[in-house]
Amino acid sequence: MSSLGEIWSIDGSSYTTPGPYLAHLSSTAPAPADFDVWFVSNICMSRYSAYYLSRVLEAVPSSELRLRNEGLGAMYDVIRGIDTTFKGIALQRGIQLPNYPEVSADWKKELEIDYSALHAVMSAHAIPTVIRYMDYSIELIQSKGKYHWTSLVTPLSVSADMFLNSMTTGEGPAKGDTMARKALTDNDMTGPARVVREELMRIRSNKAETGWNEAEARQLTAGHFKYMGDFFAHGS
Repeated sequence: MSSLGEIWSIDGSSYTTPGPYLAHLSSTAPAPADFDVWFVSNICMSRYSAYYLSRVLEAVPSSELRLRNEGLGAMYDVIRGIDTTFKGIALQRGIQLPNYPEVSADWKKELEIDYSALHAVMSAHAIPTVIRYMDYSIELIQSKGKYHWTSLVTPLSVSADMFLNSMTTGEGPAKGDTMARKALTDNDMTGPARVVREELMRIRSNKAETGWNEAEARQLTAGHFKYMGDFFAHGS
């Protein structure tokens, strides 16, 4: 089944031409002076992704059982696992991590976390591109009813497809990166990403019933890729 990224011919170059800091994640050579800052920013991005995903899940109708449970809910669990894996890597490397709230075991409990407190911790430790992405994406979900819920889900789906494709082809952020591979091997995103992709294609094909807004979904996906592109290109 084709993905929306393929149908829309989305430029995924940010996922195939990452900046130099990603190349140092698993390198035995001396890392750049601010490698630790970038690594902490990577963890901050992962941590925020769990927070954001819980808000997207809240917006998805309860009638969308497969999308919520086997798709986005399972994706949340994978992100929580990735956060744990990266923490272990940080411990091995002696990298000091910010004292951010633990990712909640249940995405519904994640809804109780205060965004301003999370933002304050991230702002003190993450590179500016992470904070800009946080500011951009949180506005989308805080604007209750402004965007259709499918438009909020779509960027997550297309992004997951692009990253998993880079893992499969050996190109992109995970190329030669044993740590990213370990994180995604230990916490397999393939199944949840496939479910979300399939459900979005079903929803899109029944737009008269589901309220799918093609232009809006593409707009939000383009915005997501702009900020993620800036993140992956860090150090260029």
